[in-house]
Amino acid sequence: MTGKFPFLTTPEGNLNESVAIAKYLAHGHPTLLGTNAQEQAQVDQWCLWSSTKAVPDQYPAVTAVHGWGEVTQDAYTTSANAIKANAKTLNTHLTGKQWMVGSNVTLADLVIASHFIMAQQTILDGGFRKAMGNFAAWFERVTALPEFIKVVGHIKVAQKSIKPQIKVEEKKVAPVAAKPAAKPKKDDGEEDEPTEKKPKSALDLLPPTTFDLFNFKTFMVNVKDKKGEGIDELKK
Repeated sequence: MTGKFPFLTTPEGNLNESVAIAKYLAHGHPTLLGTNAQEQAQVDQWCLWSSTKAVPDQYPAVTAVHGWGEVTQDAYTTSANAIKANAKTLNTHLTGKQWMVGSNVTLADLVIASHFIMAQQTILDGGFRKAMGNFAAWFERVTALPEFIKVVGHIKVAQKSIKPQIKVEEKKVAPVAAKPAAKPKKDDGEEDEPTEKKPKSALDLLPPTTFDLFNFKTFMVNVKDKKGEGIDELKK
């Protein structure tokens, strides 16, 4: 097998992955996996969404809250915002509904609610749940099921979010500009004469000219015979 945890030992062999195990245990139930092909596909859809989207998005924020590892402020903020965005997705989907799929509780409800337990206990506070009424009512409905309580226990949600443990990042110190080297002095204490300045461009190397551009432009504008008198003036 893959060597991952959790795993389930069955008469046919071992199973890995929590959703696969849950589907195996729910096999044969009249409604948990959906009542028709469409509902069965939707149950899979939401279970996969929760496993591949909702759960990974929680890792940095939950890690910071519990102090399981070093998490930067940016990583925590990004994770916390993603958790809230995912809860908003559920809130929208649950408009006018009691359950994620169909008219009965399904494996999708149990899986997603289980994945949101830690976020509900540490990050999503009372104010957020009040704004997400569909999501909050659904979570309370699922976690109040006797079968859910029997396995997971009573879930107490957070009224205020828990302050995370943020990694202290070292401040970057700007490099100090090097001071210009002192000019060497002669033996008599006088400084050497400054070296000749380099020309700014190749034009500075050209010899001086007596050409008066301003007067020439004035002449060319006013002279009537551009081809005759004007050209003759240009050749001077």
